[in-house]
Amino acid sequence: MTSYEKWSLLIGAANAIFILATLIVLCLYTKYTKQIHQTSAEQLKELIRQRRLGIMPSIMVLGQPGELQIMNVGNGPAVNVNIKSFVPQELDDKFEFEQVSLLRPGDCRRVNFKINGSIRQSNLKSHEQLFGEAVAKTLKLGEFRIIDIAEFYDIEGSFYKQLLPETESGVRPGFVKLIEEGKGATLIAQEK
Repeated sequence: MTSYEKWSLLIGAANAIFILATLIVLCLYTKYTKQIHQTSAEQLKELIRQRRLGIMPSIMVLGQPGELQIMNVGNGPAVNVNIKSFVPQELDDKFEFEQVSLLRPGDCRRVNFKINGSIRQSNLKSHEQLFGEAVAKTLKLGEFRIIDIAEFYDIEGSFYKQLLPETESGVRPGFVKLIEEGKGATLIAQEK
């Protein structure tokens, strides 16, 4: 073997070791870059969640004597608030509530409703009294439970649903569930 061949073999081996070392460094760099990307994506998701919590409305039904009121106890305004009451199927009465187009944080609004299509002012009798009378008359029950659902949008146009369980002892706000993420702020119905 000539000295040229020896040097050529030595340079080839050094070149192979250098390429292998470069490949190892490149694989480690890719692994760490992927970890940084995943961490950044998780932080971005958490920031989005925190921002959404900062503007998310939450509705509570207040059981004031003689009237039905809803209050926004959340951090952001609720747009196009619809309350839907789920009455047992055995009852013929259908409860429909008027829509509240805007409910700012801390605002409380009296809601009128219809029973079987005829408008009732909520200050005539409370929702609980009317429903309790209907249940007692039809089902002969001493205790009852009403489940209302509040459907509303936030200022970014995201759609939410929230269970509002009502009992004789009062109302507890349920968890707010994001149904559809909004594409931008839209006010569907104008404030009266």
